[in-house]
Amino acid sequence: MMLKRLIALILLASCSQVEPEPQTTARAESDESVFSLYRDNVFVAEQTGTPVRIHIATFDANDIDENYNQKNCEQVRQFYTHAWKETHRTKPDYYSNFWCEKGRSDYDTNLF
Repeated sequence: MMLKRLIALILLASCSQVEPEPQTTARAESDESVFSLYRDNVFVAEQTGTPVRIHIATFDANDIDENYNQKNCEQVRQFYTHAWKETHRTKPDYYSNFWCEKGRSDYDTNLF
């Protein structure tokens, strides 16, 4: 019993001396490599008569490959497009378009 307590005490002491690594943000240094993903909402646009542009995500990783953010944005755009078609296949008139634009979103438009 004493040996178990000693081992537990040693383990506890060694864990408390481990310092966490500092967290860093890996944001892109310039907006040249930043891309943002958007979608529209045809249903809302038809009801209100106003086009809707909804910001979904911004891709701004600081990576060596200058096309990294664009590639990721396009992959996610393709995923969302496919997922939308699959989940709304019984409603072909209810569709949404997804697209990537270079740069950061100039406003927060997460409506839903």
